[in-house]
Amino acid sequence: MKKIFKKTAMGIIAGLTLAGNLHADDIVLGADIWPPFNCEPGSKNPGYMVEIARKIFEQKGHKIIYKEIPWSRAINICRKGKINGIIGAAKGEAEGFVFPKEPLGKLENFAFVLKDSNWKYDGIDSLKKVKLGLIIDYDYGEKMNKYLEDNKDSKLIEKVGGTDPLRKNILKLKAKRIDAVIEAKPVFEYTVNKMGVSDLFKSAGSDGEPDPIYIAFSPNNPKSKEYAKILSDGIVEMRKSGELAKILAKYGQKDWE
Repeated sequence: MKKIFKKTAMGIIAGLTLAGNLHADDIVLGADIWPPFNCEPGSKNPGYMVEIARKIFEQKGHKIIYKEIPWSRAINICRKGKINGIIGAAKGEAEGFVFPKEPLGKLENFAFVLKDSNWKYDGIDSLKKVKLGLIIDYDYGEKMNKYLEDNKDSKLIEKVGGTDPLRKNILKLKAKRIDAVIEAKPVFEYTVNKMGVSDLFKSAGSDGEPDPIYIAFSPNNPKSKEYAKILSDGIVEMRKSGELAKILAKYGQKDWE
């Protein structure tokens, strides 16, 4: 992430990097790749959350800059105010952040296994029978988080990080190095379809507890409350106009409300 964006104004050059000062009209959002919510930066399909944010903020004169950043680092540098926001956050994984009133999705944990597996996800106790593939610093909901904390040193839990962690877990599951992957259904399905391996896996059930997800803003940026309100108001307007449904359909998704 060494690319530098420069803007000259009245003889002053302001550099924008992940660790530098943010230009007032630029809103930098970061996250690891989590399709269909946020995909490859710079692509024609950067993810529906990215497209929605751009549509809303550009109408207000702001520019959205989307950066691919490992999730743990994205949370850390956003908390410090070095970027403006993180994409696809649940409230449990970004405490103290500024959250819009309106979410950008509602998800529940699904367990995915190889097609020849007989294991079923039937509550927390059933997890003790399999080796799970998870992602560092993801929020999996209150019950799952407690299980993970109580068993953090267990050999039945393996976590990965980086900018494309789900792909790593899918490859581990394919190689039978783990028994199950916990992930949101649209994210898993989008990813395995893109990888061309969707016929290898199946769902083993879900926890049935949908959790709202957001673009969350830095607790150390005085404009975060303003940004959160702009985003919330924009989501409401896009829902009324039909523009929200149009962008979601592009990614094979429907309105969560």
